[in-house]
Amino acid sequence: MNIKRSILIAIVGITLLGSLFLAPLSVAARPETSQATTTINTSIYLTAEALKPYFQERINQQVPQSVNGVIDSLVKKQPQQQQGWMKAMAGALLQPGATLTDLTTQQDGLVTSLRLSLYQGDPKPTDAQLLVTLSVLDQQTIQVSAKPLAHSPALFQGPLTTLHVPLGQLQQITTTPSCGQSALGLDLGLPLSFKENKPENSPQSTTLASLQPLAMTQQAGLSGTVIEIPETSLASIGKGIGALSLGNNLYARNIQISVQNGQLVSVSDITLGQSLKLGVATTLIQPDAAQGKLAMKVQKTTLKVLSLFDFEVDAYNQQIEQQINMQLNTALANTFTVTEATIGSNASVPCTANTSLLLTGTLRAL
Repeated sequence: MNIKRSILIAIVGITLLGSLFLAPLSVAARPETSQATTTINTSIYLTAEALKPYFQERINQQVPQSVNGVIDSLVKKQPQQQQGWMKAMAGALLQPGATLTDLTTQQDGLVTSLRLSLYQGDPKPTDAQLLVTLSVLDQQTIQVSAKPLAHSPALFQGPLTTLHVPLGQLQQITTTPSCGQSALGLDLGLPLSFKENKPENSPQSTTLASLQPLAMTQQAGLSGTVIEIPETSLASIGKGIGALSLGNNLYARNIQISVQNGQLVSVSDITLGQSLKLGVATTLIQPDAAQGKLAMKVQKTTLKVLSLFDFEVDAYNQQIEQQINMQLNTALANTFTVTEATIGSNASVPCTANTSLLLTGTLRAL
């Protein structure tokens, strides 16, 4: 059987590239959102160290099966009486495999280094390098393309495959060579759904105990991922919450969220009925993580309210916590497991702003 080594190497390489980028960012169908939504700007940073083992796992699963399929196709073109022994010989001699030896980021793309072999112990494995580029195809899709680097075998050149972003509406994707451990940065709009607050009804209670941990999948996700929610986006969450009923015809309105001294600060007008302003509540909130989800915790609330009104501080604190946690956890549901939540720049991802909410954890690939 005359199967040229260069053809098989090219097949292994092309198959490998397809397997590398078919699934890392793919997730289940997006949850439906109501028409009353606020879209906030968000950035996701993926590290090269998290991408490497994930890509290698895809290589191990995809390459042998795909190359064997190509061999079967070639064997079928031979005389029928020869196909049996040709397929048996090819199966015995060829055990194609590929190893991702390096993945580095530079300004114009990801440099992907591969070592391709036709069988175990291949004395002449082929080393190749390609520059993989990513661009926005539409709000849900990333276009992946590749081209060989100088002095490297030309395994593939041109459009390679497409990716579906894990959540939100994709605005921009860039490599991040000057951002610490980050390799890729995705800028996206994250829709948040806000139900209309009806003052005549008491709000539903959502305690931290009801925030069940996300079920682990058999397939590993992308650990070390950082999601950045800037201060301007946090402010939009406050505006979207609207009015909170506090009982006794008291309400918290005009909720403003900002960042001060490494904490979230919520300032609310306290009103009697629809419009009579009685005072102001200022709340300090510390971000935290629990059971794989964001868990905001109120540290202190300072009140400037007329003393003749009975103001339930605990009820107010609980509702502020619940509203922020609910909005962000719902938007990230089943796609991201939170292991740490902080305010300020991250040493491993220094390009983030010191007034942003940073969620560190695992981005799931379902």
